[in-house]
Amino acid sequence: MSTFNFPRFCQALKCQFMTSYKDWLVVFGIYIIVVTFMNILFVRMADFEGMTYSAAVAKYGEEYMQMNYPYLIKANAVFDIIFLSFAMLFCSSFFLSHLKKTSWRSAYFMWPVSNLEKFIISLLLYVVLSGVITVICLMIADALRVLMDVFTGRVVVWAIPIMFDPKTFNLGDGPHILLSLTEMLLIQSVYILGGALFQRQKFILTSFFVIAIGYPLIKGNHYFYTAEGAQSPGMWICIVLYLISALTAYWEAYKRFCRMQVINNKWLNV
Repeated sequence: MSTFNFPRFCQALKCQFMTSYKDWLVVFGIYIIVVTFMNILFVRMADFEGMTYSAAVAKYGEEYMQMNYPYLIKANAVFDIIFLSFAMLFCSSFFLSHLKKTSWRSAYFMWPVSNLEKFIISLLLYVVLSGVITVICLMIADALRVLMDVFTGRVVVWAIPIMFDPKTFNLGDGPHILLSLTEMLLIQSVYILGGALFQRQKFILTSFFVIAIGYPLIKGNHYFYTAEGAQSPGMWICIVLYLISALTAYWEAYKRFCRMQVINNKWLNV
């Protein structure tokens, strides 16, 4: 069997999606409900110098809200970004959840598809598709929140443009943005590796590893390059090391996936 055959890959991708699309619809609905509820809760429970929205408008006028309401929506955008990050990491750690049971693994390993194709399909569904679904849910939730603001006579401010604005988190210039992106890629790749390594409690065990080891290393690298000044050679060294480490984690996850058996260890996929 060839390592990669595009028509076979597309057919297998379609097959795996069709067997799990109902689960994705459930996730889609839950995401919309949760994010919409939280976004509306933030803007409805907020006070303006100890006053409600209507009381603040009556006292200060519409111009006051035109200036201050965007700050409230920025908090919504920050929540949306955090929700997207957690959703991506959670799905990354469960990208092999369809192999949880022995019977599922037995049937899956019988597929006339190469390991590389199976691995890429899992990444596409649990990383790319989950990311697209989450972003769509955030857009729908933001639209529902704006619709309620329109019906109740509030200022209309969209959170999605703020969410994708680099200034929201003060990421800085191009090199700093690239550094942040490589950091996020590294963390996401570790969750992929954790999903391939652990049999149970994938997200919790991987999160413990990231917090206990990965976070101090990244913070240490921050001190390493900031001591030399912005856009220093140390920053570019960190970017290269993060990329190499992320690619290594993906490769190790693939090798671990290739070594999986129908009967595995209780806690590890070995």
